[in-house]
Amino acid sequence: MVTISFFRTLLQAFIDPSTLWKATLLTKKKTIQLFLLLTLIISIPFFVAGYQSIRNMNVDAQTVEKRLPAFEIKEGGIVFEEPIDQAIVVRTNTMNLIVDVHNQYEDRLEQRDLENTQVGIVFKENHFLIHTAQIPIQISYENADGLTDQFFRSMLHRFSTVNFVMIVSIMFGSFIPGIIEAAFRYLIFSLAANVLAAFMRLRIPFSFNWRIMMVASVVPTLFFAILNSFYIFPPAQLTILLGICLYMYRKGLISHFKNLN
Repeated sequence: MVTISFFRTLLQAFIDPSTLWKATLLTKKKTIQLFLLLTLIISIPFFVAGYQSIRNMNVDAQTVEKRLPAFEIKEGGIVFEEPIDQAIVVRTNTMNLIVDVHNQYEDRLEQRDLENTQVGIVFKENHFLIHTAQIPIQISYENADGLTDQFFRSMLHRFSTVNFVMIVSIMFGSFIPGIIEAAFRYLIFSLAANVLAAFMRLRIPFSFNWRIMMVASVVPTLFFAILNSFYIFPPAQLTILLGICLYMYRKGLISHFKNLN
């Protein structure tokens, strides 16, 4: 378990890089905990973006539901409660609805609308189409006898509801890219630290550099994660982060070996 004193140590290392060498004393368990903590921090913008995407889809699903006409599929056709004379086209950022039972809407425009959205629902003369993740599912009315608009309203309602399972799914989906990014990030940072140590004519074990660079990066990583969560993306932020960590690394090593002498 990551304790309060551990957080103080991480903050102290940022304020006073001369204490960075203490990172080499981290146990394997603490090193893993620190890596998971950094992964969690890196995952924050992924979670915020995922959650905002779901929120946007919620609003869009409600917009689409309001424009969906009442109907029933029976005897191999679709029967609307009120006659549909013109094609109904509803476009939102994440979801599109096309009701075109008279083939009035151009095929190229329909294809464009489906390709430029996350979810597309289309009602044609003889079939309906659900288009998600670029995968179309086409079902003829003959195979959907008895289906009504309530089925689609129920489906749209699920899109417009944020529940515990959905939040957990977003968290899990955010943690996976977070852990991949963290692994590559600290591999690159540790290799850069090795190169800097070589220029300083020092031989530092790779595992030591890994621990030092993780400790050095905690505060700036949290800072950039907060900025990214508010959709503020400084240019070359990874390079800036690496520069800050290498500066702290160099200062910490100079201080440590100076004290040894």
